[in-house]
Amino acid sequence: MKGQSELIERLQKESDHFVNLWIEETETLSYPYPELDGTEESRLFRTRFVESLLTVLRNGNPNAVNQLSQEMATIRAKQGLPPDLVLRRLLAVRQAFWRWMCERYGNSPALILEAMPRLDRILDEIVGVVGATFVEEREKVIAEQALGMEELGHLQSLLDRTVGIQMKIPCKKEFVTAVRNQAKVLARRFGFSEEEVADVQMGVGEAADNAIEYGFSPAGVDVFYQFSGDTFLVEIMDYGRGFDPTGRGETLPDLFAERGRGIFIMKQMMDDVEIRSHPNLGSRILLSKSRRKPRE
Repeated sequence: MKGQSELIERLQKESDHFVNLWIEETETLSYPYPELDGTEESRLFRTRFVESLLTVLRNGNPNAVNQLSQEMATIRAKQGLPPDLVLRRLLAVRQAFWRWMCERYGNSPALILEAMPRLDRILDEIVGVVGATFVEEREKVIAEQALGMEELGHLQSLLDRTVGIQMKIPCKKEFVTAVRNQAKVLARRFGFSEEEVADVQMGVGEAADNAIEYGFSPAGVDVFYQFSGDTFLVEIMDYGRGFDPTGRGETLPDLFAERGRGIFIMKQMMDDVEIRSHPNLGSRILLSKSRRKPRE
């Protein structure tokens, strides 16, 4: 645990740098609410969150995690933040933490593999608590205002479209089908057209293939699905040898080659593909696609 203690102390000293990384990650996710994310109040929110997160990481107490979750839920309700904005912020926290870890502990992959699951568990609990406050808020509004079916349908659809699902697979090719099928089911559930569903299924499948090929590791592959507003986000993380993504997928590959088509296909099928990779630490691929056909 000595390594974990040193990590926490270092993160505390570099909290401003971490917040800046978080802001950068926020921008890459193309938020639909930029006016809510570029304010001084937003930065104070982030700074306070990092302070609380450090406390939770330091003591690992479940009560501390619950306290942080309740605090974030209170802030969300007080500021009237849309739930999908909060969920995207939390996704950006995960990415910023990984970037910071790779910068500072690139030679200690074991430490990174130990720290990331702890952060994931904390964020998962926060998501659950924040989501519950939105449900309570929605029910209160319905009770107080006696909303009609149209308004109720709008609120229900917003809740339905804010979801996060996580799965972990071993580094074996046969499990790519599970990742692909989960993406297909979620895309259909949230109103993508069949053509869009096929695009998502193929793009996510190629990303999972890529993660297994380059990330062959006992730690497996983590897949995070998040639907926020009209955008489907899929984040795939491996813990393998990494690769250089520079220039890959920019031009039409050799159609008869056995390898080299994956990133090109991802970029053709999805609206946006972001790849970050570090030697011997693994890679993260973030794919996004927006739903264009209104849900019937």
